[in-house]
Amino acid sequence: MANPETSPELWVVCGPNGAGKSTIASRHLYRRMPIINPDIIARDTAVSAPAAGRAAVLERASLLSRRQTFGWETTLSGRGELRFLREARAAGYRITVVFVGVPSPVLSDSRVATRVASGEHDVPTRDLTRRFHGSLRNLAEVFALAHRVVLADNGTRQYRLLLTWEDGAVTQRAPTLPPWARAALPAEVLGEC
Repeated sequence: MANPETSPELWVVCGPNGAGKSTIASRHLYRRMPIINPDIIARDTAVSAPAAGRAAVLERASLLSRRQTFGWETTLSGRGELRFLREARAAGYRITVVFVGVPSPVLSDSRVATRVASGEHDVPTRDLTRRFHGSLRNLAEVFALAHRVVLADNGTRQYRLLLTWEDGAVTQRAPTLPPWARAALPAEVLGEC
């Protein structure tokens, strides 16, 4: 079990494309620790998105092997992300997951289109939709891997804290949860609400 006094920390800021992960990471984490973000790697090194993703995987592995505290921004949409969380937990990391959700892939797509209009990177609609559903599906598994989960809704561009869960118990909860959160949360967490 990770000792909060001596364990390195892994902060995972995750959720669908366009949910506002980068905003949260830049406001709360960038000054405190290195953050691995494939989008930033692609922008800063002018490599393709797949190459940036591979570079992010290598950087994660390097930080993990050195037991360094770090943050990681991801859609959490694939099985590899969950495998990495298992590795970090087995290596003694104290894991905090901040999941930022939005109600639909249509809203995600709209936000990405706005981002593209301002010169930032695009995500094809097909990939965005797949990632949207994958990240919600994987959210339920995060509770078995993380020590703390913070769930926020950004469906209105005004972040709303929905739930804080720590070491097996809900410690804070909004009076109502949006449908996407109710559908994605594991039954045992919903039962505590």
